[in-house]
Amino acid sequence: MERMRRSANPLLRALRPALLLAGLAGCDAQGTQAPPPAPPVPVRAVAVAPAESVPFRLPGVVRAEREVELSFRIAGEIAERRVEAGQRVRAGDVLFRLDPRDLERALEAADAAVAAARAEAELAEREAERRRELFRKRAIAAEEADRAESAARAARERLRLARAQREQARNALGYAELVAPAEGVVSEVLAERHEFVTAGRVVARLALDGPREAEVFVPETRRATLPERGEAVLTGRDTPVPARLRELAAAAEPASRTFRARFRLEGVAEDSPVGSSLVLRLREPAPGLLRVPASALADHGRGPFLWRIEEGRVAARPVRLVRVVDEAALVEGELAPGDLVVAVGTHRLQEGVAVRVVP
Repeated sequence: MERMRRSANPLLRALRPALLLAGLAGCDAQGTQAPPPAPPVPVRAVAVAPAESVPFRLPGVVRAEREVELSFRIAGEIAERRVEAGQRVRAGDVLFRLDPRDLERALEAADAAVAAARAEAELAEREAERRRELFRKRAIAAEEADRAESAARAARERLRLARAQREQARNALGYAELVAPAEGVVSEVLAERHEFVTAGRVVARLALDGPREAEVFVPETRRATLPERGEAVLTGRDTPVPARLRELAAAAEPASRTFRARFRLEGVAEDSPVGSSLVLRLREPAPGLLRVPASALADHGRGPFLWRIEEGRVAARPVRLVRVVDEAALVEGELAPGDLVVAVGTHRLQEGVAVRVVP
């Protein structure tokens, strides 16, 4: 027995370090057991979807499809203004009136000129008739008869000129009143009483009854891809109305460098207030863009990225944020439609952490 104990001691002494290391492998520095691996982090996931189009909005105003700029044909001082902006008028209603005194004097002068020309023409005609009679009696030469006939013809032309000038003076007096050419709503008044206006200067704008349109101004970057159809949300109306592109300016506005566009509003009453505000909602093509919830974006100071789920673990995939629309983000990156990304709980994750998708 003593010989067996002596032979076993060297073997125990050789195995003691290995046994000690095996015992320490299951304990920490304080002799406690190491914790088990962390359970997967519960997250909500969403599949990346292609963004078929990008919505955008343009502010605008309601306009009449036919709008007339009103101006006087003659110059003068405005003596009376009978209209206000927003007022409905009928065809023939007097909107403005110029001071007619000078025009009335001009018409009186034209009447006097006609009377004088008529008297001169009658005298010249009698003289020509008398000279023709004397020529038939061989009492005067043919030259004298011809001169009398020419004088009578010139007098008749002067009478015709005087009558035309009188007609112009009469028309000018009529032009002192600016009337509505058709039924509609005065959208803007640009002149006041006692103001002197020149011929052709716009003093008011009249929106004629008929279809209503949305007037918007399109940035240069969107002009080439401007959709032909959209929908407009008018102030005071909850339901959007369809809008169809009717006109797009070929030249940009000098100050804003934007292009004026008009969309016909379908189903809007003809008496809708002209000048009221609206928002035109449009969608333009978005090839190559992906749509994810805005909550899926993470940023740890190195730019935006998404946590893509790969075999139960997450991996950061950098993306470029193009636009945020409502609660969705439109991005570009090394992702494909159908990839699962973390939608909620991104702040709790690190590279390679195991996750568990929950509903």
